[in-house]
Amino acid sequence: MESERKNYSSDEAVEGQSKMVQVGPFVYCGGTTSVNAAGEVAYAGDSYGQVRSILEKLIAMISKTGAVKEDVYQVKLYVTSEFEGKEGLRAFREIFGEIKPIMTCVTVHNMFKEGQLVEIEMNAIKGSSRGETWRGIKLERTNYSAMAPNELKYGYSRMVKIGPFVYIGGTTSVQPDGSVAGVGDACEQNKKVYDKLLGIMEKAGASIRDIVKIKKYVTEEYFETWEERYAYKIIPREEIVLSRVVVDSLLRKEQIVETEIFAIVGCGEDKLLPEWGEFDFRKKVKIADEEVWASFVQAGPFLISGTRHSIDSLGALVGADDSELQESQVLKNLTEGMKYFGYEPKHMVKLKAYFTDEFEEDYGDTEIPYYEKVYKPVSPLYTGVHVKRVGRKHEIVEMEMLAMK
Repeated sequence: MESERKNYSSDEAVEGQSKMVQVGPFVYCGGTTSVNAAGEVAYAGDSYGQVRSILEKLIAMISKTGAVKEDVYQVKLYVTSEFEGKEGLRAFREIFGEIKPIMTCVTVHNMFKEGQLVEIEMNAIKGSSRGETWRGIKLERTNYSAMAPNELKYGYSRMVKIGPFVYIGGTTSVQPDGSVAGVGDACEQNKKVYDKLLGIMEKAGASIRDIVKIKKYVTEEYFETWEERYAYKIIPREEIVLSRVVVDSLLRKEQIVETEIFAIVGCGEDKLLPEWGEFDFRKKVKIADEEVWASFVQAGPFLISGTRHSIDSLGALVGADDSELQESQVLKNLTEGMKYFGYEPKHMVKLKAYFTDEFEEDYGDTEIPYYEKVYKPVSPLYTGVHVKRVGRKHEIVEMEMLAMK
């Protein structure tokens, strides 16, 4: 199985951006909606119809790489407040109920077009459903359940392990009896979530130090009760990248934090493991001054960042209320981080931007955007997600990235 990179376009793709990128067996699909070739929203206002049509579109897309739907390990849904969860997730269950990938569903601020209710990302590892080998790594897949009520109802797993790679889907403090632990207390919910995550990671043979990335979706209520002194101190934050995204709501109103994890078995230790094949997955970390979490983590061919901001080397915000300058500064910061590990723009696989309503309003003609100059020829995935707010005052965009050599 080769390691070369291939970019794929689609009806929704923008010039200079791919809709799907394949590197070796890893297949990444960017945010996809029900917009058809004519630019119209198919199944406008229909949660079931949009989810089903998007998933069918994505499955057809990954088939171009030779992957099949049984190779899909992750599905992520960004939905609006008008999305009918029961209907949309019924479509998910019909397509993936037997395969049981991990799944995350969060409510964002809005979509690009009227009638859009959901945008979906999907990831697969080609050959994992058949246990194929890639560069000495046996891509054997195992699904794990936490026996949560919705897992059984809608047909998804809590965790999928493929070879040494461990993926955990959106996890909240919901208990087996359906109750939400830590109602109204961000610190308590956060602890309950981590307890649940670390418990299921052990089943896959992964330790807390093997975590590469943590992604937290939080509501505004999270900040009302969050106290840093009560953070879960056993998490080695200086070795892990964090993306914290403010969303409008989670599946239930009592939930104020939902967390995903990506880990690689053994990557936080000092010794090489035979199941790594040709790779050395031992983590290398870069952390910015005065930051608690790592800025970037490299493990084998993967280079991953947490959400990064339009902050210059002196800690000042660049381009207050100017989308173009802010986006360019974030991309410059990401590019500088890549250089530290010997990566170049050509290695960028996917970018995800979280931006406020002001992003499009304030996008002017300040300069030729950095993206156009540096990344347009590379055509990475670029998914944009509308959120209420990001970072500090006057910030209107933050971004995260994945690069692969």
